[in-house]
Amino acid sequence: MKEIYENIYIITERSRWKMLKAPANIYIIASKKGIIFEGGYGTLADIRFFRKEYIKVLDAIKKKKTAFKAQYLIPSHSHGDHFAGLCGIRKFTGAKVCLTSKMAEVISSGSNLIKQHRISNSPVRILWKEERTKAAGRWDLFFPHLFGLKFLNNPDIIIKENDYIDDGERIWRVMPVKGHCDDHIALFDDKSGILLSGDNVIQNLITWLGPPRSDLEDYCSTLKKIRALKNLKIILPAHGKPLTKPIERIDEILNHRRKKTMLVIDIIASREKKGIHFKELRDIIYPHGTNMWLKSSGEGWILSTIEFLMKKRMIFLKKTKDKTKIMPTDKIFSKNYLNQIIHKLTDSEKEDKICR
Repeated sequence: MKEIYENIYIITERSRWKMLKAPANIYIIASKKGIIFEGGYGTLADIRFFRKEYIKVLDAIKKKKTAFKAQYLIPSHSHGDHFAGLCGIRKFTGAKVCLTSKMAEVISSGSNLIKQHRISNSPVRILWKEERTKAAGRWDLFFPHLFGLKFLNNPDIIIKENDYIDDGERIWRVMPVKGHCDDHIALFDDKSGILLSGDNVIQNLITWLGPPRSDLEDYCSTLKKIRALKNLKIILPAHGKPLTKPIERIDEILNHRRKKTMLVIDIIASREKKGIHFKELRDIIYPHGTNMWLKSSGEGWILSTIEFLMKKRMIFLKKTKDKTKIMPTDKIFSKNYLNQIIHKLTDSEKEDKICR
């Protein structure tokens, strides 16, 4: 537990399985109508840890003689590391769980969660089905237990995107910030310049993307929307340390996405009309010897990039005798079109010439 900003405390849940279960931040905004932002993990050990740290927060608040009551409990989106602990935290703190209607639908049951994450909802489902790594299959079986998934079908309050939440000290805008997840929200206080960002902007990690609930174009649009916020001073992410130079970090992420998108484009274009199998593309980006969990998670952003390129009609999928191939269209070889698409995606200040 630590006070990282005036009357804002952070509790970070940690695990020995760092690569599979990233440290997760839960924020307590100490005010008359206090907010707990993020639900964290839901295992018994995680909930016990939260309780212990939350008591420390209460002691710190009491010493400062700050008026506080936990009024609202809000996750940023419906991924397991953000909602699994909601039931345990609500029971211990008495805070009211606030969800968007989309979140409420997804986390109401295991079957609804599976339905939303079913890859059949994606146009690249055939690639995933043909080439999915063994690690990805193991992850599906492992992560519900690792995260301690607990479903919640009785939220206390349904909030709407672009609503305002008054905690008695600050007024937070509920910002829709799709891209990483299709029901992702963030909280922003215009006066203090504080953004509770969830997973969209992280200091030392690149946000995971992957179908069917991620969208590369939406994600980059969200980054640009956050970058344009007036008086943005600090970002409090769901993972990692606070970002005190938010604009610089957002520019780094946009540049990273630009490079990764161009990497996929260049590999596909280099095969010209022969096309390339997804496994071959993935193995060029993540060659032999790459950690299997890294390769598995990397499949997500590659597939999201392929989805994006399909939308822009730069590639198409062709079924062959053995496996599906990713085929380029003439648009992928047009430098003018390519510059236009990449510039619009990452909002570069100038259109750099694409050279191969």
